[in-house]
This record gives sequence, C-alpha cells and structure tokens, in this order.
Amino acid sequence: MNEATLRPYVEAHVDALKSNDVAALTEDFAADLRPQLPAVIASLPTPLPLTDAEILSIEAGDEVSVVHNRLVGGDGNAFTMRSEWRLLDGRPRITAGAPA
Repeated sequence: MNEATLRPYVEAHVDALKSNDVAALTEDFAADLRPQLPAVIASLPTPLPLTDAEILSIEAGDEVSVVHNRLVGGDGNAFTMRSEWRLLDGRPRITAGAPA
C-alpha cells in the first residue's frame, strides 16, 4: 500500500478522533479488533474525549503501513499512538495499535 492510498483514510481517522465520531473510528478497525475497542480506549494514557489529534508520520509498506498520531486527551496531556494499517475488505484498516 502506498502513502497516496493510505493518507486519506488516516486523515479521516484523525478527523474522527477530533470530533469523537465513534462510528467512523470503529469502521477504521479490522472487524476482529472491534470488540476489543473498549479495552483499548481504557488503556489510553489520558481521558477521553480527545481535544486534538494530528498525523506525525506515515510509513507506507507493502503489507503493513505504520502510522504515528499525536493525540491530546481531555486533561491536556499528549501522547503518541502507533497503529498498523493493512488493506482489508477493500480499504486500509487498523490491525494493531498501542501508545508508542
């Protein structure tokens, strides 16, 4: 997957993070990860809702692409989230993620 394919999805993901659009965020994840989202959210180092989000880097790869986003929580603390994206079901989806 190249960056030109991935970038619009990552930008939409960041927009959904900033607007706390849970439905859009859920759709960005691989189907098998969706049931785990409450646990992932609970493990974040800052409370929700997020007040800001931005793309730090996109490292496009053939099979797996790695994205780093800077997220700012409701308490004003920022952290970096690392996510892995793969092409699934006809579009890029998050297949793994954790605070970096």
